[in-house]
Amino acid sequence: MFEIESKARELSELIVSSDIYSKYDSARRKLEEDAELLRNLNEYRKRRFYIQNNPDENMQNSINQLISEFNHVINNQTAKEFLDAEYLLCREVRKVTSIIAESIEMDMNFLE
Repeated sequence: MFEIESKARELSELIVSSDIYSKYDSARRKLEEDAELLRNLNEYRKRRFYIQNNPDENMQNSINQLISEFNHVINNQTAKEFLDAEYLLCREVRKVTSIIAESIEMDMNFLE
């Protein structure tokens, strides 16, 4: 098990030293300079996460309503840069997770 943990730490270090993470970290630090914007953006992110992870027949309407409500926040250049960087980082982490799950033939059919 030590070897797996060691390789996981190596992978983590690779991610942290990547351009994608560097852009994310820079955008996050810039966002943190504006406490009000950070608070509002986190509220948007929290509510969007909830909607996306609790889908129902009104999901698209709920997302559209949320976007309308937080339009002034998500169109802020600092917030937009953070959201874009976060998306790219999450996409890379998802790729790694998918590679691992597919390689070990982990049964995820229960999610369907």
